[in-house]
Amino acid sequence: MIKIQKPSGTDAISLSLGQKLNLEQIEGTKPNTSLIFWSEKDLSLQAIVSKPNFGTLRLELPPTLRSPGDRSLYIMDDGRIKVF
Repeated sequence: MIKIQKPSGTDAISLSLGQKLNLEQIEGTKPNTSLIFWSEKDLSLQAIVSKPNFGTLRLELPPTLRSPGDRSLYIMDDGRIKVF
């Protein structure tokens, strides 16, 4: 079970293994936005980002042995994505 949240004040959303979450529009005070995520079992996660088609950004969060793992995704208004 993982949690995902927009730091702009939304509540965390729980996701189970294999569950999908569609965010129609990501909002923020600027065109750039962030998502934070974590494992409820304190596992390290690896963010795998892909763009299967125009208008769709896919984020997969499998566990990893790498420590401390990834914890956030920053989506910039020019289309670049940074994983922290």
